[in-house]
Amino acid sequence: MEKLNFECLKGKHLIEFSSAIASEESVLNFVNLTYDLLTTHCSLIHSKAHDVYMVKTPNENYVFKVFCRDGLTKKTLDDITNITKLVNQKNEGLLQESIKTKFGTNCIEIEYPEGVRYGSLYKYIHGKEITHNTFKDNHIYGYSLGLLHQTEIKHRYASKEYYDLNLISEMNLTLKSKEKLCQVINWTLDNSYKLDGLKKGVIHGDSHGGNAIVNNGHLSFIDTDDLKFDYLAKDLMSFKLTCITNIGMSCYNNLLAGYLTVNPEYSISRQQESVLLWEREMTLLCGYFRRYSKLGSSLINDKFVNNRLNHLSQFLLRENI
Repeated sequence: MEKLNFECLKGKHLIEFSSAIASEESVLNFVNLTYDLLTTHCSLIHSKAHDVYMVKTPNENYVFKVFCRDGLTKKTLDDITNITKLVNQKNEGLLQESIKTKFGTNCIEIEYPEGVRYGSLYKYIHGKEITHNTFKDNHIYGYSLGLLHQTEIKHRYASKEYYDLNLISEMNLTLKSKEKLCQVINWTLDNSYKLDGLKKGVIHGDSHGGNAIVNNGHLSFIDTDDLKFDYLAKDLMSFKLTCITNIGMSCYNNLLAGYLTVNPEYSISRQQESVLLWEREMTLLCGYFRRYSKLGSSLINDKFVNNRLNHLSQFLLRENI
């Protein structure tokens, strides 16, 4: 199995990395060695939670994603591939699907200075991200989410836990902010029993407009790193939190209308909404902490944390949730 290696030397001293970024040329060569492709161009799209590259052949575009260390394991990526195939058998192209390597695997092991990471190649999906201020785009997003949620699977893949109390303790926050975060996390855990009775199934796990591409009225979900078996309402509350904090509640109402055309039996209590919204907020915050701990914990401060917590608290109070 081919592996991508980095020589990180400056003089005679090894440079230590918490998260290295591969050069575009090395990724281009690596993809050509690992897949039955002849790529001619590679460019870094972004380096956030993961490193994402655009690679091109004369006829096709692809996305090569290198997952962060300790992010996704080979087993998790295999599980995601199996779920994706099952979903696409019923709804062709609903989920972006990985491409097998020439070794027959769904992902490839890559050696970085900080340790082993995994990479996967995906066919690039042409189209546009949904426009939140249009009824049509939000409606089709909800409709497509409903199709995803109708997928029946026999094997109940385990959900991943995102809370990390140790990471919170290491952040550059006051003791008061850390205690507040831990209180919210403990509250969501203590009240998780209220979710009993909500239907479970295949969920995207990170639903927002940036994770979907629309082309000629057909929507495809991308960035399926969090695809799993869990409460279906988590996807709707994930999108709702985006609307609360950023784009406005009319977008969520339009999405819900589209969703109900496929799953008219969907219902959720206000208490269940509250638990899932706080759970999603804590998941996002822990994700920020995990990402910025590599760049410098000072980028996350008390004001940032308190603004997010207060914003959601005020919304729930206004809505009597």
